[in-house]
Amino acid sequence: MRFSKLFRLSIVAALFVAPSFGDIIGDPQMGIDADGLSDPLTGNTTFSPVNGGGIFRFYNGTGQLIVGLIFDTTIRTGLSQDTIARAFNCNSAGTSALPNPFFLDCSVGYASQDGLLTISFFGVNPLDQPLTNSLVDLHEGIPPVPSGCLSNPDATGCTGVGHFLITLNNEFEVEDEEASGGWSPDRNPGLFDSTPQFGVAAIQTAVPEPAPVALLGGALAAIGLLRWRKRRL
Repeated sequence: MRFSKLFRLSIVAALFVAPSFGDIIGDPQMGIDADGLSDPLTGNTTFSPVNGGGIFRFYNGTGQLIVGLIFDTTIRTGLSQDTIARAFNCNSAGTSALPNPFFLDCSVGYASQDGLLTISFFGVNPLDQPLTNSLVDLHEGIPPVPSGCLSNPDATGCTGVGHFLITLNNEFEVEDEEASGGWSPDRNPGLFDSTPQFGVAAIQTAVPEPAPVALLGGALAAIGLLRWRKRRL
């Protein structure tokens, strides 16, 4: 009798709790995809999530091939590397939800002392296409917009080369402008004390010689480490 009563109570409790599972926010994610209209990406570029996510559109105005990008922000200090590995996600060429069309790999780094989080996109195939091509899905880097388009990169005929976006949305959503993500203290109070602001820690340009992908990734990681050390001085 007592067991039957407890069982009924557990069923009632489950009915009240079940709807909350639909509100669980996915891990904070950052992905790169091809795009059209955009703003120039520079070392001074900053952007912050809206509703925990957002889509941010850029173009490569460097005049050179971008073969690596590092973005950084500050989150809570004192987190374990295991927590970081389980919580954050970025898209590589093999990400099923949104394969990265420009870079082969990505990684997430974290300095627990000051909460510096870095997200790196790196690794490219040897360039075998003219820089005037879009290079989408070839994983050869992000080409520059054509030189004749720099004065008006969103003009007709100028949006097909060198444009890309950053998505912070759940499931790497890039179509829904109202989509949301996990980059918010309201959604992930264990990770954020406030709404994070992203900056550009490094833009690596030029075409790497046929060097190992791991070597390029190591170089990008070193750039991020140097920036972190400089901040601490």
